[in-house]
Amino acid sequence: RLLVLPCPFYSEVYAPSQVGNEIIHGELRSTNKDYCLIVNLEGNLTSKGKTWHGVQVRMQDVFHTRPEAEAALASAKQVEASAVASDVRRPGGEQE
Repeated sequence: RLLVLPCPFYSEVYAPSQVGNEIIHGELRSTNKDYCLIVNLEGNLTSKGKTWHGVQVRMQDVFHTRPEAEAALASAKQVEASAVASDVRRPGGEQE
């Protein structure tokens, strides 16, 4: 089976952070069927008291430019806001 990479290894890429509202700027270092390992180029990432030099992101969340990654992050926020707004609860606390 052929694995199509978003770009060659060691290319500069951008990805929305899975925690917070940040854009990760890094180099694509390795990949498997669904995920890419990106080594951060703008310092270490810190989340929940841990420091990360690299992060795994879904392959479809890897972009060649910062504006593409920012647009994906904005779109994800919009989808999340729509889901929260449409969360209708019945009297008694039960969800529909």
